[in-house]
Amino acid sequence: MRNNDRTQHIILITSYVAKGIAILLFSIFLIMLFSEGGHFSHPHFLFVDYILFFFIPIMYGFGVFYSSKNQLLNGILIFISYFGFNTTLNIAENNTLLTLQYTYLLIPSILYVSINLFKRHEDVRKEEFNRLFGEFEHLSQNYKIVQSMLDITPAMLKDDNLDNLLQLILEKAIEIIPKAQTGSILIREKDQMVFRAAVGYDIDLLKKVNLHFEDMYQYKLGNLLEPQVIQDIKTFNEKNLDAKKTQDLQDQDALIAKSVLTCAITVRGEVYGFINLDNIEDLNAFHDKDKIYIKHLAQQIEMALKNQMLVEDLYKLSRYDSLTGAYTRKQHQMLLKDLYDKSKKSETPFSICALDINNLKIINDSYGHEIGDAYLVHFSKLVKEHIKEIDIFSRTGGDEFMLVYTKCNKLCSEKRMREFKERIEQFPLIIGSKSIPVSFSCGIATYLEDSKYLDELISLSDKNLYLDKKNKA
Repeated sequence: MRNNDRTQHIILITSYVAKGIAILLFSIFLIMLFSEGGHFSHPHFLFVDYILFFFIPIMYGFGVFYSSKNQLLNGILIFISYFGFNTTLNIAENNTLLTLQYTYLLIPSILYVSINLFKRHEDVRKEEFNRLFGEFEHLSQNYKIVQSMLDITPAMLKDDNLDNLLQLILEKAIEIIPKAQTGSILIREKDQMVFRAAVGYDIDLLKKVNLHFEDMYQYKLGNLLEPQVIQDIKTFNEKNLDAKKTQDLQDQDALIAKSVLTCAITVRGEVYGFINLDNIEDLNAFHDKDKIYIKHLAQQIEMALKNQMLVEDLYKLSRYDSLTGAYTRKQHQMLLKDLYDKSKKSETPFSICALDINNLKIINDSYGHEIGDAYLVHFSKLVKEHIKEIDIFSRTGGDEFMLVYTKCNKLCSEKRMREFKERIEQFPLIIGSKSIPVSFSCGIATYLEDSKYLDELISLSDKNLYLDKKNKA
């Protein structure tokens, strides 16, 4: 690029030199013409002199002083003026053969034509360079997009939280797309559009805005799947949204963008959501090439989301029991260890409740394993309805479960367990005309009151469970 700029600079200087030479020669010619008195030995001006005067100095002078970047035109004008002058001169003097005088006047014409040819060659080179540079820039931008999505993959494997993934994607998008300063990602939940990631805006405030799928920019513009550039988003929304939604967006400072680059995110052919990249300073910040970039970005996001869904499924398989939806034994051990470490620092009690279904073998033998599975699912559903969000419920064996009451001492855990047992008596498993009561045994051990060591607490809860089963036998 620098090379090309230097060449253009040389061409410009050369054209000025050529013009200077043309002016010098033109001045010499005029001095000689008028000092000699035209084409006769004595000064006099006839009709033919006026024709000569048209060619030189008027036409020649026009070629010299014409302010055109096309030096070829200057050269042609000088060339025509020179031959027109000499032809008229030969006619006036009755010369049968064309004789050429003042040939030095052609020097600027030759210079201008040479400059033009050189400039055209350089323009072709410049055009080719710009084309190649544009292709390189396009490939480079696409590489950045792909690389950014690859950079996200390790984080996605560590964390299956969708909002965290979308936030990371949005931040990368703003880094990649030129002129993008702020932005947001909305995800479709049935007919509602919910803000799930934002940069430059308060996400908690944006989530309060009630938007429908029909309120989206692409829906209003009649082209859901193609990227769009919207200038002056405030005016656009005032024309296309109802007053309340516009005011809600205004209240959350969500209409500060001067220009918005937006594109649909699709998953398996369906519109999953939209990504909006904003510039808050320039109405003309985004152009057609940016549409290509955000379209490619949206395609990469689709791949990332598909991968995230696969990761989420793997997480579910590793974290949750496929039949009951309770935590797996391995996940239970991790969560319990984490809870123990936190409780140890804060000296906060928690209670481990070992649970064991009574008579599951009899139910399987009497009604079949499908009914036995339904019994386990029914029991797990009742437990989930009973516990708080901070509690831990896990399946540790075939008919064995573990329930951990977080921030709950001995008195608290015993009270809650009594309430649960009273509740399940009201909800037997109904299979057709059959009603199967839900029954289980329980052993409780509380941190700080029973022991300060996790292994001892687990052992003690199992021991108390055995005693409870023995008492019910």
